[in-house]
Amino acid sequence: MYRYLDKREYENPEVTYQLSKLSDNKVKVTVFWGEKPNSGYRIRIKEVRMNNGELKVLYSKSYPDEDGIYKQAITYPSDSWEGELEASMDADRVTLLSE
Repeated sequence: MYRYLDKREYENPEVTYQLSKLSDNKVKVTVFWGEKPNSGYRIRIKEVRMNNGELKVLYSKSYPDEDGIYKQAITYPSDSWEGELEASMDADRVTLLSE
């Protein structure tokens, strides 16, 4: 299901990420959901944690309501998280987990 390009790049058909190291233990993670046809699509990072050399990013996606009215424009839903991690930011692997 997931394809690891290298230790910092990840790609799957729907969700991708960007990882920026801001200092020794401080990072910024951004998740992208790709191109969508209206403003009703959302992606949110719920949790980021480091565990045994693996950075785990838990995110959730929400879809437009069937009866909702949305701006009809191509959108690119994304969300960012910035914070400090207890462990050193030398992740061997990044895992994106959908809620």
